[in-house]
Formats: sequence, structure tokens, C-alpha cells
Amino acid sequence: MVDAAKLFDEWAEKYDEYLPHFPVYKKLMNIVLQNANISSGAKVLDVGIGTGNTSLGIFAKTPCMITGVDVSEKMMRVAKEKANEIGAEIKTIVSSADKMELNDDFDLAVAAFSIHHLEQEGKLESFKRIYAALKEGGRFILVDITIEIDASILDEKRLEHIINRWGCEALYALKYIGPEAVDTSLRGLKDVFYRNGEYAETPSKLKELLKQVGFKLVKHEEPDKRIGYQVFVCDKKN
Repeated sequence: MVDAAKLFDEWAEKYDEYLPHFPVYKKLMNIVLQNANISSGAKVLDVGIGTGNTSLGIFAKTPCMITGVDVSEKMMRVAKEKANEIGAEIKTIVSSADKMELNDDFDLAVAAFSIHHLEQEGKLESFKRIYAALKEGGRFILVDITIEIDASILDEKRLEHIINRWGCEALYALKYIGPEAVDTSLRGLKDVFYRNGEYAETPSKLKELLKQVGFKLVKHEEPDKRIGYQVFVCDKKN
């Protein structure tokens, strides 16, 4: 098992040199901003905040109070530095998403490229905790990697699907960043395969887990089918 805290501590200083340069990432963040639906001063929970791109993007559009949860203290340190530059403040909590302890007073929760690091039971527990942390009528926006084939790690079609997905990411890395970034994408391929899909789920399974917790899905978007990054917009409603 990969030590997630150690992995992301090592990647903290260079994280913003990779994924944020992909046009599909910018499309995903635009979808988040279009659907955040908050007023100034709202309380925003960023689950797996990393270097803060998602919640700080929301803050730049609508000033808000940010609480960030992550296993990597170094990632959150970078997020705080970036927050200071734009006049934002971030309250940080060192925890994995499935173990975080929160009050139930958030207007919005976001989780971008973080939940797939958990096994299915961990995802379900994370969604339960996010649901409990939201006010009635609050919104949860999930942005994450998905996989189209729900099968064993020994399934050949599944492996072919993963290789095609990461081949696309490697091409994006080459085109939008440069040759040095291809190594990062190929490292991801290794992690995804040997960690059993890095626990990536099919879109239908994620919808099922969100519904099981009590969320109402109001929007689902996939801006680039070649790479499988998707957005799920959910509301907490009785």
C-alpha cells in the first residue's frame, strides 16, 4: 500500500506544475465554479484540498471561509501560501476523508481528485461524513478519475482500458507541459494498475454510493471522454 501522506508530501512543491496545465482540468474547474452556488461568506469544505486550487478558485469568484482536509501537511502548507497571496484564509485539518471529524454547518463541500485514493468502503464513509457536514440544502461537488470497466485486476480488457486512458494522459503531458511530464503520467499508470485501479470506480458506482448516502444528483458532466475525469454535482435534500 502506498503511503499517501508521504507521496503527496513529496509532490507538494511540484503538483501545480502538472495537472492544472491540462485544458480538461480547466474545464472541470469551470464546471465547479458554475455550480458552486454560494453567497459571500459561505463555509466551504475542501476534502483532499491539496494545494488549494479548487477552493481558492471558488474564493476568487465568491469570498468564502475555507476548511481544508488532507493527509499531506506539506500540500496544505502550499495551499495556505497561495491563500495568503489572494487574501484568503484556510483552516486545515490533517485527516483522511473517511476519518475526518466535522461540524454540520458547511454550505458547500468539494472533493477534487482525492476520493479515488480510497477503497470503496472508504469512499462510502467519506460521502457519509461529507453529507453529515453539510447544512440542509448544501451542495457537494465531486471531481474525480473514473474507470469504465468494473472488473478484476486480472481482466485484460480492464488493463487495455487503463493503458488507453493513461496513454491519453501521457499525450496531454507531452503536449501541454513537455517531455519531463510524461514520466509523471507513466508513474500514474503504474500506481493505477498495481493499486487495483487506484480504487477508481465506474460513474454508475459513484452515483450509487452518493445516492446510498442520501445525496440527490443534480448534474453529471464528463468534458473529455478520452481521459475519464468527471464531475458529479449533488445536493443534500430530504
